[in-house]
Amino acid sequence: LESSKFIVPNSLEDFSNLLLKNPGATIVAGATDVGLWITKDLLSINPLIFIGSIPELKKISEQKGRIVLGACVTYSQAEVIFSKYFPTSINYFSRISGEQIRNVGTIGGNIGNGSPIGDLAPFFIALNATIKLRKGKKCREIKMEDFFIDYKVQNIDQGEFIESILVPLKKDLFLFPYKVSKRRDEDISSVAAVFSFEVLENRIFNVRAVYGGMAGIPKRAQNVEKILEKKTQLE
Repeated sequence: LESSKFIVPNSLEDFSNLLLKNPGATIVAGATDVGLWITKDLLSINPLIFIGSIPELKKISEQKGRIVLGACVTYSQAEVIFSKYFPTSINYFSRISGEQIRNVGTIGGNIGNGSPIGDLAPFFIALNATIKLRKGKKCREIKMEDFFIDYKVQNIDQGEFIESILVPLKKDLFLFPYKVSKRRDEDISSVAAVFSFEVLENRIFNVRAVYGGMAGIPKRAQNVEKILEKKTQLE
């Protein structure tokens, strides 16, 4: 349509300014979800801002004991870095859709969608990750678990966007992610469960038990965490 807008910023600053001027715009990178809004739901999306070519949003780095992943890092790229530190994550990432989708779908899109059955939210919450949000030149950092308020309601303002996801690295952290779905491959989660804890002198500490698909938002089973905290293998 002549009135439709398709905007392609080439830098993070350019995108940030454009979003302030178009706060209701739909942001797209991999289009693995937004594409279905058009082809299946026949929605007209306008304006649309494509951010898949912004270099700053595609970077992965390690800073001050944390992995920093730009919002446009793909599932496949994330799998490589996390398998380095948490080998148990390899099988989990291989269960996220199909290889073609993993090569274009982005971690920022998966989180920003706000779905209670999104594969990555329980994974990142179990790792005590935080989200860096940006609006104009102002940034704020919140815990991943605080990003989800209610079903399809997130802690994000108009004109604000996910710039990066930050994951602390702990040497003695154990991570166990699981996904249950109707099909083995290329299926959404019926339930996702990710468990993490640290071990010191044969006791487990900082236990996190996170579930997706059990409520309107991904949530921690805090009563389970309290029961397991400081337990030994024999208790």
